[in-house]
Amino acid sequence: MWMLTPKTPFLAAIPRLIASQGIDGLAVVSGGMAQVPAKRRALPLATCMAALLLGGCQTTPPPGSDIRAQVFAVPLTRVALDHGAGYGNLHAALRAGATAADAAAKRVVLGSCGLPAPASPGETRLYTVTTVLPAGTQVAPGALLQLQLDGDPFSGPRLDGRFPPVHGRFVAILPAGTALDESTGIAWRLRPGDAPTMQVRCRPAGGAPGLLQAAYFRTVRDDEMHFAAAEAARHAQFSDAELAAGTVVRVGCQLKMADGAQWHTPEFLARAPAGLKPQVGDIVRLRAGVDEGSRLGGPVGQVTAREGAAPTPGGRTVVGCRS
Repeated sequence: MWMLTPKTPFLAAIPRLIASQGIDGLAVVSGGMAQVPAKRRALPLATCMAALLLGGCQTTPPPGSDIRAQVFAVPLTRVALDHGAGYGNLHAALRAGATAADAAAKRVVLGSCGLPAPASPGETRLYTVTTVLPAGTQVAPGALLQLQLDGDPFSGPRLDGRFPPVHGRFVAILPAGTALDESTGIAWRLRPGDAPTMQVRCRPAGGAPGLLQAAYFRTVRDDEMHFAAAEAARHAQFSDAELAAGTVVRVGCQLKMADGAQWHTPEFLARAPAGLKPQVGDIVRLRAGVDEGSRLGGPVGQVTAREGAAPTPGGRTVVGCRS
């Protein structure tokens, strides 16, 4: 570990800080229903600068470090593992063969659509959709994407209010401003009592088998695909049997500034011993792997002991990485 101090040259320290977090730049991406959160993948620039000015900040423990952390999640399925990832919305596109080169060519795009909830009349399920456009294809905000699906990707359960993302093969683009009716659109309310807004219906009534429609949201950057690919590589190190047995955990711990204030919470994936049976909230000791904000595909961590449990006020851990 190294710590910035008032004597550390300000500009010289920044590349070292960025490198210590395993990232190539600082960016935060967000946006509506098709959000791809990057808060764990890129350090907030303002926070980093503030930490430097206040006199120093701890850095993310490197792989192999002995650290303490708190269990945030015990994913029992691969869908749940993807769901907890910062770029989980892009994993279906990766499995379908999308690459960072496709994203660099502005071909990987995000969209959204809705379907009625089978068991809840009046409720609409919203889905994030990805596809890869043909080379040279231009798409305008609000355009409708027509895609082809294999199988039924809409049967999965909701996890923390979200459904697994869907990837489809590109077929065509309908121009922005295309009117929606009862066969091509569906009413959606953010909260009960809100005025409904029309969302694109994922499966238009009377459409051809496998046809999917989605409203274009935004184009994916190549750095997002790099981070997503690293996540997928780490996920691939766990077997379905390990997930089902509850021996895969997502943990987090606090990093602090010199004055003791928290400034960053790195997360790690780790494998726990078969007999440990970790639960959300447990405090564990582990040999750290790369953190979930890294562009490296491994290694993952190894839990070595369970120390107890602690509350998570406001959903945040109270456990320091080096306490």
